[in-house]
Amino acid sequence: MPKYQEETVTGYLNSSVKLPDSKYYNSSNRAYPDVSAMSDDFWIIINRLLMNVAGTSAATPTVAGMIALANDARLNAGKSVLGFLNPFIYQNPDIFFDVTLGDPSQACWLNDLDGYSVSEGWDPVTGFGTPDYHRLVAAAMKCS
Repeated sequence: MPKYQEETVTGYLNSSVKLPDSKYYNSSNRAYPDVSAMSDDFWIIINRLLMNVAGTSAATPTVAGMIALANDARLNAGKSVLGFLNPFIYQNPDIFFDVTLGDPSQACWLNDLDGYSVSEGWDPVTGFGTPDYHRLVAAAMKCS
């Protein structure tokens, strides 16, 4: 597990949340996701057609766009781009809207496999949650 994750992920694994059977995960490997984005009911235009999308197809470009705008703010201030984000993410958990509701075990297709639980802070369902744009940019601007 990368150093930047150790405290956070170990804290989750040692908390009171119900975990799946340990045969389904390796607690010493890198944990994921780092972040997520609430991404339901996104409207996009493809070939002049209005379409509704959700899930990763909406979440990934949303988070990428926020990071790009944070990097733009840094460049406009004469600073370099953030680069490798993971240590920054784990050092700034307060820049995220923490998703603490939901039961992913109800979405599992295998009846005998319970999913992970969401919790306060990082969890393997939503990572730290959805970035709060204004907090993200403010934290990015404080980095040297």
